[in-house]
Amino acid sequence: MNEFCPKCGSTNGPFFDGFCEKCYLEDHELIETPEEFEVQRCNSCGRVRLFGKWVDFSKENLAVFFEKKIKLKELANPKIEIELLEIESDEFEVKIVVVGEITGKRIQAQKTVPMRLAPITCPSCGKLSAGYFEAKLQLRWQGERDEKKEKKIYFELKHALKRQQAFDPLAVIIKHETLPSGEDIFIGSNKAARIALSQLKKKFNVKTLSTKKLVGRNESGRNKYRFTYRLKL
Repeated sequence: MNEFCPKCGSTNGPFFDGFCEKCYLEDHELIETPEEFEVQRCNSCGRVRLFGKWVDFSKENLAVFFEKKIKLKELANPKIEIELLEIESDEFEVKIVVVGEITGKRIQAQKTVPMRLAPITCPSCGKLSAGYFEAKLQLRWQGERDEKKEKKIYFELKHALKRQQAFDPLAVIIKHETLPSGEDIFIGSNKAARIALSQLKKKFNVKTLSTKKLVGRNESGRNKYRFTYRLKL
């Protein structure tokens, strides 16, 4: 005797607990998610806050985040595919498709969940807007000033910092001041400044002198310093 679904009468298998796949999925929620995903996004740099960290807004990063928020029921050997669909500027839909097995038979379930971007200012952009900086580079000429070389150094510095911005949002020039003897260049991140300085030393064969000044304590109670690097040209 052919098997049939007692709910809709379909004779098309496979059957799960006696019901066809369509009717079984109507009565069994295999994918459990929040009613809505809300993700904080910095309205200045565009990064998003995932797992407590600020990262690039990308479908790959968001897919990892959504997958961690999904709970699957009854399924063995599940495979998850996630697609992000943009509806409006700050509103998206997250399409979740899961393929797995129940009692050794393949089954596919899918669910669409709305996602909203919540605008906020990330800590790094908050610091930058307040003129925060950790390092100052001083370009100082010992003899006659070479403005052409100075421009090359500044250009190289900007590119060295730009290469670091993907993982250090403070790797930017906050401001620079022109002085009779050279330039003062203020940089948000001391770590980025040191990496850039190392590249400048190699390329332009300049000598450097560094000093630091205590400016307070951070949230952990550790001393905070502001660094000055003098490049003797």
